Amino acid sequence: MQKWMIFGGGGFLALLLGAIIGGLIGHFGFPVYEYGHLTRDADLGITQRIINEVDGDNIASYLKHLSAVPHVAGTKYDYEQALWVKDQLVSSGIDDVEIIKHKVLLSYPPNDNPNQVQITDPAGLTYNFSAQQPVLFSPEEGHPDINSNFLAYSAQGQVSGDVVYAYHGRPDDFKHLEDNGVNVTGKIVLARYGKIFRGNIVLEAEKRGASGVLLFSDPKDFSPRGRNQVYPNTVDLPEDGVQSGTLLLSDGDPLTPHYPSIDSAYFDDDSKMMRELPRIPAQPIGYKDAEYLLQKLGGKESPQEWKGDLTTDYKLGGTFVEAGTKLTMDIRTTREVKDTYTVIGTIPGSVEKDRYVLLGNHRDSWSLGSIDPSSGTACLLEIARVFGKLAQEGWRPRRTLKFCSWGAEEYGLIGSTEWVEQNRKILEKQAVAYINVDIAVEGNYTLYAKSVPMLYKTVIEATKKIPNPNPNEVTEGRTTIYDTWLKNSPSDGGRPKIYGLGSGSDFKAFIHNIGVPALDLRYTYEENIGSYPLYHTLYETYHLLSYLYDEGMAFMKSITQLWGEAARILADSLIIPFDVREYASYINKTFSEVESSYKNDLQAQDISLDNFRNAVAHFDQQATRFLDIEKSVDLQDPLAIRSLNDKLMLVEKMFIDPLGVSDRADIVNHILFAPSIKDTYASVGFAGLTDLIEAAKESGAAEDWENVKKHLSVIVFMMQEAGNILTSI
Repeated sequence: MQKWMIFGGGGFLALLLGAIIGGLIGHFGFPVYEYGHLTRDADLGITQRIINEVDGDNIASYLKHLSAVPHVAGTKYDYEQALWVKDQLVSSGIDDVEIIKHKVLLSYPPNDNPNQVQITDPAGLTYNFSAQQPVLFSPEEGHPDINSNFLAYSAQGQVSGDVVYAYHGRPDDFKHLEDNGVNVTGKIVLARYGKIFRGNIVLEAEKRGASGVLLFSDPKDFSPRGRNQVYPNTVDLPEDGVQSGTLLLSDGDPLTPHYPSIDSAYFDDDSKMMRELPRIPAQPIGYKDAEYLLQKLGGKESPQEWKGDLTTDYKLGGTFVEAGTKLTMDIRTTREVKDTYTVIGTIPGSVEKDRYVLLGNHRDSWSLGSIDPSSGTACLLEIARVFGKLAQEGWRPRRTLKFCSWGAEEYGLIGSTEWVEQNRKILEKQAVAYINVDIAVEGNYTLYAKSVPMLYKTVIEATKKIPNPNPNEVTEGRTTIYDTWLKNSPSDGGRPKIYGLGSGSDFKAFIHNIGVPALDLRYTYEENIGSYPLYHTLYETYHLLSYLYDEGMAFMKSITQLWGEAARILADSLIIPFDVREYASYINKTFSEVESSYKNDLQAQDISLDNFRNAVAHFDQQATRFLDIEKSVDLQDPLAIRSLNDKLMLVEKMFIDPLGVSDRADIVNHILFAPSIKDTYASVGFAGLTDLIEAAKESGAAEDWENVKKHLSVIVFMMQEAGNILTSI
């Protein structure tokens, strides 16, 4: 009995002592962590909340404000709208919003004494081309700060002489002129918009010794319903409409290549980019003036395909019909250092705050810019409002969302390029994907998507969830964006056509320079032309978009919903939904195209594609092996998930050559998706290689063929390393 009591008392003391020690450990010791939230997959119910919350009236209100004034980069309106966008993001509940200033080289017309183009006949009578686009409908078209007609970064100067018609100003077009004995040296070149980037047209003319360039939009391409069926009654181009734009062939600030144009930067006025600015004057004109000029040209007949819908024979020129006639260009376009502004809003992620999904649109325009870019800006503000509201209600995506309103895109992707240069080291490690909407609606026929292969699955999955904005399509049983996209833009693979990412918008610095997978979205038109008819003209008004293109903002609303859902998929999925098998298929297809096109040329130079073929096969095999790794990953292990996602994020970056594609480090670094040197808008698979082959074929120089071999070796190395990263430990 006594022994039992002693044991019982000791046990009680032991229990009491254990409880005290346990309490102390619990209070002062290591906390007990719960890991469930780290491995929780996406909340699929958020999709419908995004779709339901997007409001067309809000989008219309944003658009009306943005397109009420001209907002050219570097002007007071650029800064005022940056402040306004910041205020909208703050009021939407975005956690952190900042404005970033960059000091950059921009370009403007001399509005007090506009650029002049005129024809003088033998009697001394002159015909003056229009220097300003006339007011046709909306009051804002008469805003006192609307610019006169110009092309940014044109050289200054007065040139006179004969004129040569060069069709679209492509290398093959100039070759046709040469083959027909038409020399452009010392002549002024007249060329049409619609096939390649305007800067490439001016460069091709300059390389051949032209003294100046005039660019116009032919009604065959931009006014197909006839000259009496134009804006403001239709979306087509009136005869005095003029497309402005930049001539800059590189991207970013020409004074600070490779580095951000912050206050402490070294501004190099003799940089390679500065030396490559146009050295001849260039100016855009309306097709009424182009018609008058073409009627005066002599010379040979142009090919039938070179003829448009103007009342003229479209002679090649080189001489005028009346001897003694001359055309004079007096161009005084300036180049000035100005401040421009980018706005960044951030919603931190709930788990992976250091992983970013970025949504971007530029804010600056050449004039009122209702379509380019304000349709996209209005949608950006609305989807930011939706995500801000969701965050305030308690939901946040797994990864961080960043909403980016870029400055000075129109001049050469300057705001986004400078910001990427400024944050390059962080973005290379932490950016998951970039989704761009430059223009939300430029037509209402079908969706138009440009993407890297790894994001095909994301955009297709998202489009299948978004309601079709076209009631006629819904009546036909096509209830989603995907259904109409598949019908109106099919590909050979039984799915909608997805285009490659060339240059020309703010995704460029992300995909082409630092290897962040990118996607670009818009609604587009049916016509096969280079741009929508009123692109970069005065007539991009609120009336154009809200009445002629998208009354009720149904298509704008759909793009906003799609943008939001694509961002949600990328930001909230447990495993980043990058499709490496899709990438492997694309690489196989692209290699086959290169081999088919150039095998004989390469064999003639004793250049083998065997190593290239083996590297492609290696990536294909590793992509298949990765699928097995992905299927077997422990979804309850946060470190295993993080490791898998890190591999996926590295794949695109493995194709980045720090020295630049074909030594074009100032332009592109991605060996697979580089835009062609002949047209910076276009995306061509392995363009660095194909451009070098074409150059070597043209020159026949041994040195140029050595450059082909060198670049081929780089491709092989990077392809092998990209495959290795997928299965590395």
